Amino acid sequence: MTAPQSTLAALAGTWALTRELDPAIGSFTGFARFAPVEDGSLDYREDGELLLTSGWTGPATRRQRWSA
Repeated sequence: MTAPQSTLAALAGTWALTRELDPAIGSFTGFARFAPVEDGSLDYREDGELLLTSGWTGPATRRQRWSA
């Protein structure tokens, strides 16, 4: 296993996530999940709540594919 592949394998699982966006925009709080895919990559998905400085709060999701 290469070093990049080992790094991806170490990320697998669910992680708590808090992200401060630009101070004029707001913040995100939720979970990041790294799920292994058959081709050796990871499916990365964030699910949580977006809080805007305007006071609006709502669900937010982001999804990516990570590979070595």
